[in-house]
Amino acid sequence: MKNFSPTWIKQIKLIAWDLDGTLYPPMPEVSEQINRVRVTAIAKLLRLPLSKAQAKFDSMYRQLHSTTRVLNELKMGGEQFFIDFWENFDLSNYIQPDPELQEIFVQAKAQGREHALLTNANTLISVQKKLAAIGLAPALFSAIFASGRTGIHKPTPEAFKQLWEQTPFAMEEIVYVGDKENTDIVPAKNLGLKTVLMDWLIKGEETQADLLVHSPKELLAYFI
Repeated sequence: MKNFSPTWIKQIKLIAWDLDGTLYPPMPEVSEQINRVRVTAIAKLLRLPLSKAQAKFDSMYRQLHSTTRVLNELKMGGEQFFIDFWENFDLSNYIQPDPELQEIFVQAKAQGREHALLTNANTLISVQKKLAAIGLAPALFSAIFASGRTGIHKPTPEAFKQLWEQTPFAMEEIVYVGDKENTDIVPAKNLGLKTVLMDWLIKGEETQADLLVHSPKELLAYFI
């Protein structure tokens, strides 16, 4: 454990993770592919030039703070959009498994900290494929809440409530780790959860999170 830890670290028994952009870093080439497919679909649906379709998406995202919710609002099936995308996209072509990450997850678990996943726009199959690409065994996670299975999406309160309503842990024993301020941090914080912002790119943005880190390893060092 780090020499100087936030006082609340000691009470945490469940570390709940977002997946995309949190357990692995943002990758511009992947984001660009997702955006290209997304904007092309919006342009076709609304019969707009690509530039106006992009502006339409950006405007709606600022209001809804979730790509899935934007696409649902447009009657495009946001959940299915990502299910289809990830079925045809191999993350392992862009990222290499990290054996050290698996080991530090195991060490935190040995210290009495369980792990869970709470992720949007993923099915259990896509979660398993992504964890394999990262180098993490699904068995490390005592609970996996994938919106493709549950139908419950962040940033709604119902998504986060699963963490204490469907696990043996109290709210004050849970920390949520995510990379998006409005999708992950603010709604979790509003419910009373401790929060950690994953800032892979060291953007130094202002955050309401209780802690800011730059990698999963940096965070888990507080727990081992």
